[in-house]
Formats: sequence, C-alpha cells, structure tokens
Amino acid sequence: MASPSSDPVPIADGVFRAIRYSRWLNVKENICFGLREKRMPQAQQDEIAAHYVAKVGLSSFQHHYPKMLSGGMQQRTAIARALANDPKIILLDEPFGALDNQTRGPDAGASFRSGKSERKTVLFVTHDIEEAIFMANRVVVMTARPGRVKADVSVTGFRASATLHGQDVRRIFGMKRRLPRDSQ
Repeated sequence: MASPSSDPVPIADGVFRAIRYSRWLNVKENICFGLREKRMPQAQQDEIAAHYVAKVGLSSFQHHYPKMLSGGMQQRTAIARALANDPKIILLDEPFGALDNQTRGPDAGASFRSGKSERKTVLFVTHDIEEAIFMANRVVVMTARPGRVKADVSVTGFRASATLHGQDVRRIFGMKRRLPRDSQ
C-alpha cells in the first residue's frame, strides 16, 4: 500500500473546446500555474515549464500572452499546462473542435502525441472519426441516447508525428469502414 504524500499527484486534468487559461499570465506562467499552487520551488517550475513549452513547440512564444497567440497555440498551452501537472489521466473534450482543419491537423497531432509520449492515459472525446483513428490506439463509438458502446476498434501503427503519409491515410479509411455505418 502506498504511503500518504504531502505532494499528491493529481488524478486527472482536462483540456476542453472552450480554451481555459489566465489571460493575465503569459504562456510560461500559465503552464506553471498548477505547479505554483503546489508550492513547487521556482527553479523546478522553470525546468518543467521549459520542457513542456518545447514539447508543444512554443519555445519562442513562452513570454507571449494568450491574446497574442492563435487558437491552436492557446490549446497547446492548455495541453502543456495539463501535462506539467503530471496527472495520471488527461481528459480532452473536443479540444480542437473550434480550430479550422488546416490548424487542427498539425496542432492536434503534435499536442496529443505529447501526451502519448508521456505515457499518460488520455480520454479524447471527438465527433471526427478520422481524428479519433489518427490519434488513438483504441476508438470506442457510442450510440446517441442512451449512450452505449456501439463499437470498440483497436488502432495501432501510426507515426508519432503530425504528418500523415499515404499509407496512413489508406489505413484510416480502411479502419473507418470497420465502424458501424451510421456513426460515420
């Protein structure tokens, strides 16, 4: 049995379609917010923030405020903040839903795969079947009302990058055909 800790690990953190950040804090300060609340030493906060700022590709924007960033960059900041807090589970509820398709691909791929490389359990909610197949290692399709599992499909083998290659696209459409017709 684990012993009690004075510095508990958060069980879950979330990133949602409606971007949540403190607009008076810059990117780095937003990422450090939870770390500061845990009373972590500043040097450790700086080290963790630098790691995640780089991981989501925002190193040259760490001193920018949210209003100076694109929607995709704001979402990457939110994902970096969630990862920096080191939760066991990350909940993503359509975090890229408000982004256009050109922004969604690169931002979603890079950010989401950051969570996967951290070996976190990520629950990703989306209505976009292709996005689900590209990002997941398992896709669970739900019915409308009442919400029940309609299909559970294993997905494997995509590269850990934001770029799809021809064979990846063919595999996504092949997997999409395996899902129930009315869920597409």
